[in-house]
Amino acid sequence: MSLVNPVEHYLQAMSHLQSTDQFKPQQWPFVTISREAGACGHTVAEALLQAVRDEKAQGAWADWQIFDQRLCELVLEKKDLQVSLDALLEERYQNQIGEFVLELFGRQSPQDLVVKRVAETVRSLAMLGKAIIVGRAGAFITRDLPGGVHIRLVAPEAFRVRTLMQQEGISEAEAKTLMVQRDLNRHRLLKNHFHAAIEDPLLYDAVWNMERVSVDTVVAATLELIRARQQTHTYKS
Repeated sequence: MSLVNPVEHYLQAMSHLQSTDQFKPQQWPFVTISREAGACGHTVAEALLQAVRDEKAQGAWADWQIFDQRLCELVLEKKDLQVSLDALLEERYQNQIGEFVLELFGRQSPQDLVVKRVAETVRSLAMLGKAIIVGRAGAFITRDLPGGVHIRLVAPEAFRVRTLMQQEGISEAEAKTLMVQRDLNRHRLLKNHFHAAIEDPLLYDAVWNMERVSVDTVVAATLELIRARQQTHTYKS
């Protein structure tokens, strides 16, 4: 299936809600998933999406979508999309996003500009809601938005190496190298651009050791957190 299809479906669903006066930015919950390499981040995201879809398909449970690096880049590039992210957010919300992200970046190197644009995309998706954001410093970028559920997945190195070997079809040595590089890149993203530590447990609502709990356990607990956010969330006009 084309990557455009799930993104297009999500944006069109939000556009439809907007046209029927059922939509307000920051109305719907969202989830961010931070993960160590090999700690089952995408597996949890896919299982959570399926669990959400198995709920009653209306209101807060309808039209959720996963946004990982590839899909965030697709939204950012706006290629082949009939509905743009900008079109779904009023100018005042776009200005709020711009002001928030601008405060994070005191310098403007070429790499900073790329990360800044990704941060704006992630924050916009969170404001729309019904998004499962994998990586991209999502927990930090959206930390002040109501309705967010932020989880981090970790595991011992041996577990993560085995997972990467199975997922990527690579040797143990290759898996170790890949694990170290991915973890380093994610650590540097938070440290260099946001002056934060990805390991800081206070960024998250829950930190899960994936060697000790099942994917189903994480998904069930996250669903309960989504329900709690939906019940206590103060809607904004």
